[in-house]
Amino acid sequence: MYFKEFETLTQQTMDSLWSMLNDASPDDWYRIVNHVEWALRIPASIFNDNPKTKMLIDNFVEPERLYIQRLEPNTSYHWHRDYDRNASMSVLLNCFDNSYTLFGDKNNKSLGPGHIPNIKPLKYKPNSMYLFNGSEWHTGFNFSNEMRYLVSISFTRPFTMNDAIKFLDSNFPSAD
Repeated sequence: MYFKEFETLTQQTMDSLWSMLNDASPDDWYRIVNHVEWALRIPASIFNDNPKTKMLIDNFVEPERLYIQRLEPNTSYHWHRDYDRNASMSVLLNCFDNSYTLFGDKNNKSLGPGHIPNIKPLKYKPNSMYLFNGSEWHTGFNFSNEMRYLVSISFTRPFTMNDAIKFLDSNFPSAD
């Protein structure tokens, strides 16, 4: 499984994230490594009104692993697997039609070198938090003229997306 929507964030949370973003100075942005996008740290408390997200953070996320990433207009990432996490949570702050996260089967050479078959798009819904399987090949595209802002919350390894689903299912049983 590549991704799973699991919680709609409150409007207060979304407003707080935008407020942090808008109030940030250029010096607040940093790069984790020189070839990775710019990031802005955010506090776990910003998710206090979102029980599923907050419980996952409190149990499986180190404080320095919560941030907003930005992707420049009309750019993309290279296809990659996350080097420092197996799974994460993410919400796209500014959802627009020409911004994509794609998953694919880069190791499948059936179409020849350089081709990536079985592409699956993650079309973010506004205010929706997703579990994200960073151990699978993925990329991001921003075909817009706007900066793309994505909240990224990294689980401490070896926690996986399946671990997160099991944890949520045991703590938030469905009302069937």
